Amino acid sequence: MKSLKKLSRYGVGRAAHHHIIYLNDETGVGLCSTDAGHSHEIVYQPETPPEQDEMGNEIAPGAPGGFIIMPALDGHTHQIEEYVVKASKKKEDDAQVLAEIQELFKTGRELERESLKAAQESEKLYSGKHWDEHEKNRLESLSRAAITINKIEKNVDQITGIQRQERTDIRYIPQEGGDQRVADLLNVASKHILNRCFFSREESHAFEDAVIVGRGLLNVYVKFDNDLRGEIVVEKFPYLDVVFGPHEKIDLSDCEYLIKHRWLSKAKIEQLWPDKADDIQKDFNDYVLDPKSSVQYAYDNYSHGTPIQTVGEDPLVNIARKEYRVLECWRRMYEKASVVANANEDFYFNAYGWDTKDLKSARTIPGFYVVEQNITKMRVTKVAGGIVLSDEYPADLPADDFFVIPIYGKKRGYKFWGKVESSKDAQMYINKNYSAALDVINKVAAYGWFIDASTFPDNEKEKFKKISTSPGWVIELNDVTRPPSRVDGVKFPSELIQMMQVGEQQVLDQMNVIINPNGANESGNLFAQRRNQKLMGSEYLFDNLSFAKQKLGRLLVKLIQRYYTPDRILRIVRNANSKTPVEVGGQPLDEFTDADIMELLSTVDLEYYDVEITESNWSPSMRLSTFMLLSEMAQAGQPVPPEALIEFADMPDSVRQKLMGMMAQQGQAQASADQAKADAEIQKTLIAQGQIPPEVAQKFLQAPQENLPPNEANQGPGIM
Repeated sequence: MKSLKKLSRYGVGRAAHHHIIYLNDETGVGLCSTDAGHSHEIVYQPETPPEQDEMGNEIAPGAPGGFIIMPALDGHTHQIEEYVVKASKKKEDDAQVLAEIQELFKTGRELERESLKAAQESEKLYSGKHWDEHEKNRLESLSRAAITINKIEKNVDQITGIQRQERTDIRYIPQEGGDQRVADLLNVASKHILNRCFFSREESHAFEDAVIVGRGLLNVYVKFDNDLRGEIVVEKFPYLDVVFGPHEKIDLSDCEYLIKHRWLSKAKIEQLWPDKADDIQKDFNDYVLDPKSSVQYAYDNYSHGTPIQTVGEDPLVNIARKEYRVLECWRRMYEKASVVANANEDFYFNAYGWDTKDLKSARTIPGFYVVEQNITKMRVTKVAGGIVLSDEYPADLPADDFFVIPIYGKKRGYKFWGKVESSKDAQMYINKNYSAALDVINKVAAYGWFIDASTFPDNEKEKFKKISTSPGWVIELNDVTRPPSRVDGVKFPSELIQMMQVGEQQVLDQMNVIINPNGANESGNLFAQRRNQKLMGSEYLFDNLSFAKQKLGRLLVKLIQRYYTPDRILRIVRNANSKTPVEVGGQPLDEFTDADIMELLSTVDLEYYDVEITESNWSPSMRLSTFMLLSEMAQAGQPVPPEALIEFADMPDSVRQKLMGMMAQQGQAQASADQAKADAEIQKTLIAQGQIPPEVAQKFLQAPQENLPPNEANQGPGIM
């Protein structure tokens, strides 16, 4: 392993100094910087095994291998130490930090306020809340209908249903000659992590948000509640609870900040940050007893007239409910960093945080040079009300990137939207037409009766109202020559029906959803074509989902590098292999010992292991399509193995494994029978030629002599 270290400090005053050294354990090369006018020779001492006598008893202990720092001309030497970077934090006043976070929150909300308002409207339309309450009450007061015929929900469900049928796994592929075996182990480990947090469910829910409102969010974090080693969690995050800075790229690569915000009770905040409990209480008392003049206040239905601290139009503190909106701000911070490099040794070391004098010393190591570069570090700050709960800069993260991953529908500038946005007017057109049609039916399609005061005897009028729609009704009249007169309504206008049909088609056209159900006996090719047709007009949604999963895959690699040891990965892989056979580098895992896997994971530095993230091209619908194609090939007489049909058939894995096992046993039995038949034919041929096979002779030697076939050994005297 190659590394840069430092030597312990020697001397006092101006003569005090230390050195920077380069060590290569693989080649035994050690190089030292020149400081205080001198350098040190570094010698590699190989490991010495213990000395033993003829009986194998140890008579002299061995010595471990390692580097030795040779003395300088004046006889002094140093000890090898790790280089410890001193954490440096820019000191800022809490008031300044609070002002910065609140201003970023206000700016981000203002930029996306229009999209967020439209997103909430889209969500209401999807859930069937189409009418404004004031308009609905007005129509009902006029005895008019306010009908909701929700066509949007069906179309959204069509798209999200396709996504559920097209689920794929994240796959890792080694880059630049990387080891496929390590990539396979990463695949198993990542699948285990995602299964534990029910990622397939979280992914579908986030995708549903992207379809409906235009943006779904995946939040990645590490929790230590159940496992002190750390458990990686990926969850769907509410789209309303994140504020983004200005950005154009959907992977946030050009975004400068984001703020996650959640309402938490004052009591819970005091439990989560116990060292800030007194400050929280004092801050809360300030709001109640002496409202701060530097912030705006508003009133809502929950506060009952008490003030709520706001920034812009968004409340931050609710006094009546004793709640704070906790803001967790992630910011990119740009700094200068140095890379110590040696091209001949293929060594590049990020010397972020190193002292300038030590970088100058590193330049004096033979073959080494220092390159300056710009780097990005993340700053994570959490605030509540007027209190800074925490401020990590730089944050100790496995990856200097945002841990919130968006799945966008469509995005242009500050605006984003989903499938529902374009169909809002068409949906309301349908509702109004149906409501109007119902009003017309109530008015023109009804019938009535004309009667006068002398038409019926006493009580017969009410009886007539009740039974006049019954078949064979009988009623008493005062004068049968003057029966009640019926008046029928007019015909329902067909134009209204056409208008309703036009509205339904408009929703389909605006959402660009193709509903083309599969036939019962269609071919595999037609099935695949129909599948592709259903995706037309919605490919961008699935493409954005795939892009988000690739970013998630890159982040998972960094998290696995930080929190999963080789021993932990080994246990995960062995457990997965006990359920479904796992292949590592094209070979079954059972062919590898635990020592083999541990050595593989220990010798490969995952921190520098580069992989390409893709998706598996396998899904339930793809499996069905493949099964149909294989079935058609088999029916056409092509030599398709029966095992292939079972492998791709839609059935439980346990049933599939049993069938495969039964077919394997049947194949072995058939092979044994064929071999026995072939052996019998060979024996018959040999016997016909006068040659007795040994196994036949042995078999017949156990029988009476008279039953043996005649040969030189069993023929009696004189028989010739």
